[in-house]
Amino acid sequence: MAKGHAGHRNGFYRPDDHVSVEAAAVKIGCSRMTVLRLLDLGKLAGCRFTDRGWWHVSKVSLAGYLASLRAQENGRKGKVKR
Repeated sequence: MAKGHAGHRNGFYRPDDHVSVEAAAVKIGCSRMTVLRLLDLGKLAGCRFTDRGWWHVSKVSLAGYLASLRAQENGRKGKVKR
């Protein structure tokens, strides 16, 4: 990819920084449309490298989102109904 592209926050694209929307959907266990919605809501960070190109999801934000899901799940398991 082009070096210094404006679509990336620090101006550089490294292919190992991002995954496709499809790969993110598989990792999370949801649909591609859900991942696009999470990008739109700001729950996941991502970018396009061209104006009308494919979305790419940041691996760091994906890991953070999965960690928050795990924490919510563990919080639910620890609570006892009284």
